[in-house]
Amino acid sequence: MSPTEMPGAGGDRDNGAPALTGRILYLPVVALLVCFVIGALLVPGQLDGIAKARSAEELFLLAAAAVSSTGTRFGDEDYWPTIKAEFDEACQTARPGQRMEERVGRLLAARGMHREAVPYLVRGLDANPSYELAKTTAETAAQCGDTVAVTRGFTLARQLEPGNPDPYNSLGYYYAVQGIRLQEAESLVLTAIDLATGNRARYLPLYYDSLAWVYYRQGRLEEAWQAMQHVPLTLADPFIDQHRLAIQRALLEEGGAQPTEEGPAEAPLTESAPPTESAPGEGAGP
Repeated sequence: MSPTEMPGAGGDRDNGAPALTGRILYLPVVALLVCFVIGALLVPGQLDGIAKARSAEELFLLAAAAVSSTGTRFGDEDYWPTIKAEFDEACQTARPGQRMEERVGRLLAARGMHREAVPYLVRGLDANPSYELAKTTAETAAQCGDTVAVTRGFTLARQLEPGNPDPYNSLGYYYAVQGIRLQEAESLVLTAIDLATGNRARYLPLYYDSLAWVYYRQGRLEEAWQAMQHVPLTLADPFIDQHRLAIQRALLEEGGAQPTEEGPAEAPLTESAPPTESAPGEGAGP
């Protein structure tokens, strides 16, 4: 008897094929149903997140346009509270990846609204710390005399790049300009000088100017003048010129000998100047 003639041989094979085919078709259906259930649970949250992100972006753009076109005042009306409310809502509804606080802070700082920018920059720095943002926050805060934010920004910058002399010098110089924490200012600037090796050595004249100003504010005029001798006379910077003149005048008023100008002949690059010194009420002045 041949296999095809055996009872049930052909029948079993023929009946099994449809059953197997049904199981194969059943699996994609189950998978599709599972995906549908998962999607039903996840998609609303994702869509809500996208909607919030788009809403936050729209709020930011509307407020930014208002600040850029008309500022915060029009005639006698002050629109900053309204604009600030839109910025705040944008920050609250934005997703973390949008870095909304940082963007608002940078926008306001670029418009010269330093005092308004600082709180946003500080919150942005807390969320996404970086050397560049820490430095920007500190420099913006220096323009409005916010010593707490200046200290916080430059201190974080030092922690993130401990071998970089710039934040040491900048913080020490800021304290000297403000006439505060002068002992700490001296230590900071001396550290900057010690760290200024290699390519950074070309900025040493700027750091010595900071040191001279620290000594001047401490009343150590002879040491201030000696520090100023490391600053080239050809270095064109109005604030350095003011520092040199102030020290000279103070020495003359004190009755000391006429100071001689013996600064180095060559001027270095000035890409890393200390924070801008300005008059009281216009920035980080003394």
